[in-house]
Amino acid sequence: MNDESTAESTMAPPGTLDRTERRVLGVLVEKAFCTPDYYPLTANATISACNQKSNRHPMMTLEGHEVDEALFRLRSASLAIQVHPASGRTERWKHNIKEAWQLDRPQRAVIGELLLRGAQTEGELRTRASRMVEIPSLDELKTILEELARRGFTRLLSPEGQKRGRVWTHLLFNDNELSRVEAEVASSAPASSSSPSSPSAPSPPRTGATVADDRLEKLETELSQAQVEVADLTSRLEQLEKAHEQVRDELESLRTQLGG
Repeated sequence: MNDESTAESTMAPPGTLDRTERRVLGVLVEKAFCTPDYYPLTANATISACNQKSNRHPMMTLEGHEVDEALFRLRSASLAIQVHPASGRTERWKHNIKEAWQLDRPQRAVIGELLLRGAQTEGELRTRASRMVEIPSLDELKTILEELARRGFTRLLSPEGQKRGRVWTHLLFNDNELSRVEAEVASSAPASSSSPSSPSAPSPPRTGATVADDRLEKLETELSQAQVEVADLTSRLEQLEKAHEQVRDELESLRTQLGG
C-alpha cells in the first residue's frame, strides 16, 4: 500500500453511528464553533445541548446516562476526547473529527449541521452551517459537499438533473435508516423536481416571513448558547459545593484530632 492510499484509509468515516452518537457528536462540533468560551463541554452542558429545541431535528429528550454512554463510545472510536482539567474541576469533552477524519473548518461545520438536522437542501445547509463557519456562496458549499461525497461522508439524494432545492445527507446511518431517509426525501420532492430549472431563473424574493424566520433562528441560537453557559455554570457551582463540603469535613476532622 503506498503512502497516498494509507492516508486515504485514515480519513475514511466509520461505518455507522447510532442516533444518540450522531446527536452528541454534532453537538460537540457545533459548540466548538458557537460557544468556544465554554468548550470543551461538561457532560451536563452536552446533555442540555443535545435536548435543546432550536437547530435540532428531530428534537430528542436524552437521559444523562444515554449521553454519557455515547460519549464513551465516541471516545472508543477516536471521535471524542475526554479532557481532565488540571484544576481538578469537572471532566469535559471535545470532538476529534479534525484529526480522525482530516476535515477542515467548513467541512466540519457542514458535517456537524447534517448530524444535527439530517438531510437538508443546499440553501438550508449553507445558511445553517454559516452560523459556525461562513460559506460565502452555494457554489462553495457544493464544492465542500462534493469533496465530502468523494470521501464517503455525504450523498446527494435529489436526481442528478435537478438544479434547485437539491437535498444532501450524511452517510453515518445504518442501511435501514439511510433507506428511510431516501424514501422520505423522494416522497417529499415536487413532481417537477427532476426537470432542470432555467439557470437564469431568479431566486424568490425574501419575504417578511423569511426575515422573521431568520430572526427567530438567530434568537434560538442565542438561547441555546445561553443554555450551554447555564449548564457550565451549574457544573462549576456543583464543584464548588463539593470542595466546600470537603474543606468542612477536613476542618471537622482536624478539630476532633485536636480534641475540640
